[in-house]
This record gives sequence, structure tokens and C-alpha cells, in this order.
Amino acid sequence: MKLTFLVASLILATPLSAVAQSAAGQQVPSMPMAEIKAIIAEQQTARSSEAISSLEALAEQGNAEALMLLGDIFANGTLAQVDGAKAVDFYQRSIDAGAKFARYKLAEIYRLGDIIPEDESKAAELYQVSADEGLAPAKVRLGLAYIHGEGVDADVDRGVAMLQEAAEAGDQMAMNTLGNLYSSAEGPVQADNPQALQYFERSADAGNAFAMLKLGSVYLSGTLDDSDPEKAMIYLQRASEAGVQQADVMIANGHIEGRFGSASNPSEGIGKLEELAEQGSSEARASLADVYYFGRSTIKDPTKAVDILQVAANEGDVLAAQRLIYFYRDAPAKGVAKDVGKAKEIFERVAAEMPPSVAARERVLLAAASASGRQSLSAVTDLLNEVPESDQSVVIAALRFTNPNAFVYVAQSRLQERGAYSGPLNGLLTSSTIRAINTICVSDCRLGPLNPESVRNISRALAERP
Repeated sequence: MKLTFLVASLILATPLSAVAQSAAGQQVPSMPMAEIKAIIAEQQTARSSEAISSLEALAEQGNAEALMLLGDIFANGTLAQVDGAKAVDFYQRSIDAGAKFARYKLAEIYRLGDIIPEDESKAAELYQVSADEGLAPAKVRLGLAYIHGEGVDADVDRGVAMLQEAAEAGDQMAMNTLGNLYSSAEGPVQADNPQALQYFERSADAGNAFAMLKLGSVYLSGTLDDSDPEKAMIYLQRASEAGVQQADVMIANGHIEGRFGSASNPSEGIGKLEELAEQGSSEARASLADVYYFGRSTIKDPTKAVDILQVAANEGDVLAAQRLIYFYRDAPAKGVAKDVGKAKEIFERVAAEMPPSVAARERVLLAAASASGRQSLSAVTDLLNEVPESDQSVVIAALRFTNPNAFVYVAQSRLQERGAYSGPLNGLLTSSTIRAINTICVSDCRLGPLNPESVRNISRALAERP
């Protein structure tokens, strides 16, 4: 689970009214823990100083929960600026005070490496201790560490066995993780669609909303089993009733796209998206913009689509801004005039709010959008190298639609690294380039290297660095 960093510029000086002094000179918290938690959960920044001061007073007394909450504040940036060193210190002190879950949280920030230097070995060590103490999420993370060889020697069988043990004990996170592993055609675990469905269904039956959403998606698309619109609707409605707004968006899109057969009602779907967009749903706004931009079950109206996204972006909706960047950068279906400068301007405004991997992706695509000569195409490959390897396949594939020459240039460059291509790096799809591409994509590229299915296969192969 990725940490979300909502950096707030706050003054952390302790007001005189925030805490009182005990007879022994110790600080005494001015508010109960329940009130402090409410301030954190609701991100009441106006009361951040008071809440932090109260937590510090409790921490001074060795309160393990207060120490862990302070670690959360500085790790997540919810009421104060992110500070990795402080997060580590508070989590460690919380562990010393007896909070077992703080060890898991400390392992997470070492694994993620977002606010402190990544240390997979340290993370695995902490997960092991937590798993030995019976903490289910730690068992899942440790199992994944063995499967992927992160901080420990890879041992897929051992990792899967750990996950299965946790799943048999009823842990929903383990069930969902096994479902994801068995449903992946490219991971270290051999794909097994029936097994994947079984684990997702067990998790859904236990009340897990993510599993309900996942099953709704797979039965709608037919990715793990035959398409079953009735089952899809059942699971999506269950997820919706569990409070998952994404399920409502999927149901609406299903109606618009006719995915529910004779039960599909495009007008109902559009109306639902408009209702969700009014409520501030980022996914609904982006979907509604697509409906009007591409004319999905309604009259095509790119201007209305852009207006929807512009209003949302001005309100701080990063997903809307990202979609707006795409429209101006690529001008899909020529619905708007291509304007890379405007796309870059929007990106600069919201880049700091984007997840790092998304921002890195957008930098590559924006550079590619206006690249033409060898120097600018080379700059695209340099930016691509800064993208995490796990995300590179998706970015390379997206290059095909932003700038086909950039896609070909990346292919030439990476195939040259492997000794499979010796021609010039120019981004041109020459016969020698095609022959080199065929060394990594033969049977799956029969329709040509720029065919969408071929692009996906080529991109996956190119993302695997020697």
C-alpha cells in the first residue's frame, strides 16, 4: 500500500494553550486521544499544532500509540511536512514502547524508499520479526519479498506457502495477493485463472470490497473466465454498497458501453457519471469527459469535455489535470488542437501533487510529444531510464501513440544495447529495425510492430533490461 503524501506548510510551534504543565514539569495533553485521531483523520490543519503538541505530551510519557501516530504524521504528511528521519525516530520509539504494528509501518517506509533511502533488507528483517509475532500483513509482505527476491534470496515456493498459510487463516490481504499473483501472466508465479478466481471469491465472501470490485471487473471483461454481465453487476453492486465509489463508475461505464447486454442503459450511465462528478469523484469526471470527447453513446462534444476537466483541474483534481494533459499533448481523434505548450504548463502546475511514477511517465511523454531530431529523441530515452523499471513497459507503449518515432527510437536504442541492432538511431522504421524488433517479438508481432497488440508485446520485452 503506497503512502500518500499531502504536504502541508504548517507552523509546528507549540501554542501556550496547547498543553499544560504537570507538577513534575511534564507536559499534559490538552485533548483526549479520540479527538486527536479525529483531527488527523479529517486533516483539520487549523488544529494541527494543538494535536501534535498533545501527541508530543503523550509521547513524552512513553505512550506507544501517540508515538506511532506521530510517526504516521511525519511519514504521510497529513498535518505536517513529510520528514523521514522524524518518522523513523517516532516509529522506533513506538516499537520500543511496545507497539508491534509500528514495526510493520517502519518496514513499509524502508521498502517504499519514498521518504528515506530504500532498504529492502532492513524491510525484510522487520517484516520477519512482525510475522513471527503473528502480524498478518507482515506475513503477506514477507511472502512477497521471497517471491520477488526483495531483501532476501528469492524463493517463490516459500513465499507462496507463506501467503497460502495466511489465506487459510482467513487473511483477506493474503487472499487478494494470491488472486493477483495467479491472475498475472508474466509474474514469478505460474498463472492459474481458476485459482485466482477462487481466492478473490473467498475474499469477497469474507466481505472484502476490493475483491468484489475485482470480480466485477473480471466478469465484465472476461479476463479470467467467460464474460458474465449478470455476475459482474452483482459484484459491482456489492462493492458499491460497501462504499466503493469506483464500482459506481464502473457500473455507469458498463451501461454506456453496452457491457450489460440488454440490461444496458446508456442514458442511466451518463446520468450516474454526472451525479458522481457533481459529488467530486475524480474518476467520474475523467470518464464523463471521455464520454463527451469521444462521443460515447451521446453527441461528440470535445469542448464540453475540456470544460469539465478544466473546472476539475482548477479545483485541484490531479486526475482531471492528467487527462487534460493527454488531450492537449496527443490530440486524440483530433478532438482538440494539439498544444504541447499548454500540456506542459498544466503539468508544471500539478506535477508536485502527482505520484512520482505518474509524474515521471508524463515527463517522458511530454518530451516525446515535440521530439523530432536525434538529440531530442535521445533525451526521451534518458528520461525513460529514470522511470522505475516496473512502469517502463506502460510508458514505452504509450510512446507509440504520442510519437511513433520516439517509440521506434527507444526500440532501436535498447536493441542496440543487446547487440540485436547495428543501424543508425534515427526513429525510422527501416527494414533493419523491423528485423531487430522481430528478434524479441516474432509470433506476437505478425500484424506489424506498430499494431497495438504488437506494441504491448514489444514494450514488455524492451522494458526488460539486460
